[in-house]
Amino acid sequence: MRIIYIGDATSIHVIEWAKYFSGCGYEVHIISDNFNSLPDLKIHYTGQCLYKPHLPFVSATLQIAIKIIKIRKLVNTIKPDIIHAHYATNYGFLSSFFKNIPLMLTCHGSDILIDYEKKTINKIFIKKALKRADIITAPSHNMKNKIIHILKSTSPKIVKIQYGIDIDKFEFKFDLVKGIINI
Repeated sequence: MRIIYIGDATSIHVIEWAKYFSGCGYEVHIISDNFNSLPDLKIHYTGQCLYKPHLPFVSATLQIAIKIIKIRKLVNTIKPDIIHAHYATNYGFLSSFFKNIPLMLTCHGSDILIDYEKKTINKIFIKKALKRADIITAPSHNMKNKIIHILKSTSPKIVKIQYGIDIDKFEFKFDLVKGIINI
């Protein structure tokens, strides 16, 4: 199986997902704006695609178009079985243009909880990414609920995948006097 991660190659979340599946024997590629050199992972650097002179709308539109073209060339060359995008605002949006490949979208926090509220363009990008995704993961109940609110749907394609210890499965009691955690 071939997996493409479209996300920040310096993000610990992208790195851990990619390393895990690479360790399982899958062919793993990362497509990113940010360069990183990681053993056993194939990283494809798209660059920042910024051009001068800077004209806000024109420059942003041109940058998005160039990134989509670069990513499309890589996707067509690699021929992945699945794309896993990280962060809905930018990489999720860019990944939403590949309709014939299953898309998993992992949201991380500020994309859903902060970016979505900041600008109308963010809302457009995030909604497109969420609607296109075949499965959406969120690390908390409140993020999952926000995604449900954005999509106006309780779709089973939205799942919570907890980073670290799932507190729904373990009850913690901390004794302040003894400094002991009981599970």
